[in-house]
Amino acid sequence: MPRLPFSFHQTFIPERVYLSAMLSFAAAEKDGSVQEISAQTGIPMGKSSGKTPAVLDYCCGMGLLTLPPKTGVVKSPRLTPFGRVVLLEDKFLKQPLTQWLAHLHLCRPDAGAEAWFLTFVKARKILSDSFTSEQLESFLRDESGGKFQTALVGPIIRTYTDMAGFLDTRLFDVSASGGVCRRPAPISKDFVHGYAAWLISLLEIHFPDQREVAASDLQSVTCWDDIGGWSSAQSDQLLTLIQERHLIDINRHLRPWVITRLCPSAEVWPTIYQDLV
Repeated sequence: MPRLPFSFHQTFIPERVYLSAMLSFAAAEKDGSVQEISAQTGIPMGKSSGKTPAVLDYCCGMGLLTLPPKTGVVKSPRLTPFGRVVLLEDKFLKQPLTQWLAHLHLCRPDAGAEAWFLTFVKARKILSDSFTSEQLESFLRDESGGKFQTALVGPIIRTYTDMAGFLDTRLFDVSASGGVCRRPAPISKDFVHGYAAWLISLLEIHFPDQREVAASDLQSVTCWDDIGGWSSAQSDQLLTLIQERHLIDINRHLRPWVITRLCPSAEVWPTIYQDLV
């Protein structure tokens, strides 16, 4: 699916309590208009605008739901394998792992959100990992051909600094002077199965007929290490940890390394929380 447009969130951040409510609605495999979904989930919705469409789009961009096309105003959200395990084991998205995986999905170049892709992938090459909100705004405005609105920067930052959102990622360190420092996703043994499920999913989507894929090819198509905020050494460390769990194999005799997936992502998603203490 295409990346979500700049203004999809209508300046709302992804509040975890509403993401959870949407997952519960999708688990029942119901259909409905945004007004009907609002009535059943408690997600605020006025006559013509509100949080329900934004929450639905956030869930899709985060890889928690799919939204098959329906005629008219009817929506039919359905859980993905990631969404299902979250609903079962971390319903309110409290775990940093859950929040990080949702973030990684949002930044994808093929199916995430435009502003997230530009902020966390393209801007990394221009602004590095430290910038001000004004610099980010200027960058996004240039990338959008002047269409990006100032008010849209705030929700990107607040998503990771508001307790109702993804504060527990500790992704941003914001100084009193307005400087923003982006932290990489943690290379932690507790997170290995989660990262493995995400990476194997990317391999399945973009290289469905190839069991062996060069790490550089995976990066050029998916930007996976830019999305994680990782250096090449950190990316190698992560691949090694995943290999140690026998979820992928790596041919180190070639450079760049060649990755072979050893199991389908459908088998890994249900296991992503097994290493958490």
